[in-house]
Amino acid sequence: MRRIKYKQWHQYGYTLLEVLATLSIIVILSTGIAGLFSSVARTWWTGASQAEAQYAARLAVERLSSEIRAATKLVLVESNRLVLINPDGNKIEFILTNHTLYRRFYRRESSPYPETAHPVTESVEELKFQLIDGGLVQIQVTVKVGPWENRLSTQTMVRAQAVP
Repeated sequence: MRRIKYKQWHQYGYTLLEVLATLSIIVILSTGIAGLFSSVARTWWTGASQAEAQYAARLAVERLSSEIRAATKLVLVESNRLVLINPDGNKIEFILTNHTLYRRFYRRESSPYPETAHPVTESVEELKFQLIDGGLVQIQVTVKVGPWENRLSTQTMVRAQAVP
């Protein structure tokens, strides 16, 4: 009986099964990594939007409070508009226009400063002023950035008791 010798083949490549298995592993890992990056980006955007809304609301309330505390007289207090006289005798108006809170400065006759209007903060959805007894002003600011809304409220007393 003759023995048949099998010729040993030298393998120089990969089989189709090995290639398909490798590709499926790469696809699964890529999908997981892409999902992770998407989740991280969404979380970062959410945190940034919340922080921006909080910062804008806090900035508006702090600026309004400091101006009201320093005022010598409140000229006009409406639901979304406040006009006051600062210690130098200049008229200052805070008004909400197109979701931007503006501080308008009207100089008195002898003032060396020009009349100006500067934005205090943006993304303001709602601004409310309410005059309470004895020069106490309640401020409510609502800021919306993306889907996040931040509402802050405070009460501030006018330094001088000259109120309308």
